[in-house]
Amino acid sequence: MKRPFIFGLAFAVVLGLIGLFIGTNIGGNYFPNFEFFGGKGYEATGYLGALIGALLGLFLGVLLGKRNNPTKLP
Repeated sequence: MKRPFIFGLAFAVVLGLIGLFIGTNIGGNYFPNFEFFGGKGYEATGYLGALIGALLGLFLGVLLGKRNNPTKLP
């Protein structure tokens, strides 16, 4: 029961940070007028990238934790 939760949190943190860096790079170079959560440009796309990355990481981490559960009987 704990394994999917731990995998979900770990993947959410890692993919959230990756999304943050990718979002700030994209926003700083291509979307300087984009606004989200009170931020503009690289800040806004960084927030959005972190949010998307964390949600995707949480989803994938829980799926991976449930799939690779060694205590589950066939």
